[in-house]
Amino acid sequence: MISKYVTSSDGAQIYTEAYGDPSKPALILVAGYTMNTIAFEKQIELSKDLYLVLYDMRGHGRSAMPETPEGHESKLYADDFAAVVKEYKLKKPVFGGWSLAGTIVADVCQHLGADALGGVILIAAVPFLDLLPKIVSPEILGLVPGIMEKSDVKKSREASRAFGKTLFYDEEKVPFATRLAWMGSILLMPPATSELVITRKQDGTKFLEAAKAGLKVMCIHGEQDVQRTSGMAVVEHLQPHYKNIKVVAIDKAGHSVFYEQPEQTNRAFLEFVKECNA
Repeated sequence: MISKYVTSSDGAQIYTEAYGDPSKPALILVAGYTMNTIAFEKQIELSKDLYLVLYDMRGHGRSAMPETPEGHESKLYADDFAAVVKEYKLKKPVFGGWSLAGTIVADVCQHLGADALGGVILIAAVPFLDLLPKIVSPEILGLVPGIMEKSDVKKSREASRAFGKTLFYDEEKVPFATRLAWMGSILLMPPATSELVITRKQDGTKFLEAAKAGLKVMCIHGEQDVQRTSGMAVVEHLQPHYKNIKVVAIDKAGHSVFYEQPEQTNRAFLEFVKECNA
């Protein structure tokens, strides 16, 4: 295992980890809103067959957390991806974004071109921010202002705890230490940053156009994900463009489908990466 910081175009430090043999097909995984690389502990076994690279999205985990709009320009998110790809000498990696991290594909397509991607895995994810209000459940939309709360500590803590519970189908089956670690990830983010990462400006047009160029996309979700209006919500928005989109729905799993049902999820990841590298 390798862990290091890579420097993005604006000097921001992006935290990364890599597992496995660099000669094998590459899969990048990035965690979603308020989360970080620790979420993917059950995906490390994929390094037997893939070169697995993880990084914390800008504003999250151990990466830089800009508190100004300038630090969250779309191009910078693409530059973060490019810096990771360059550091690890990856060639057209498949990118897997969980939840909010799925939006990075829109940044990459707009500023680097879809050819930078070997394929896309949307893990209960949003591919661009304009879709947020259309697919995120009212329960979650109601909690977000509390997470962004700057002065009322009680309100912020209550919202963070409630948000943490919505990550799982069966929270009681998740070890207490894991729940605490994930909760700690939420509390790492400055309130201003937690707002900027979901209100930043980006354009999903190039990602939608990439369907014509043959970009492969897989959507995977848990059937009991309460963070979405429905598991198929994103698919329904993308199918007019990505007519051959691959869909994997996994039962007895919530928003953290890869954690609650790792065997099925990892099998789907591996099969898709192999398809993209065939």
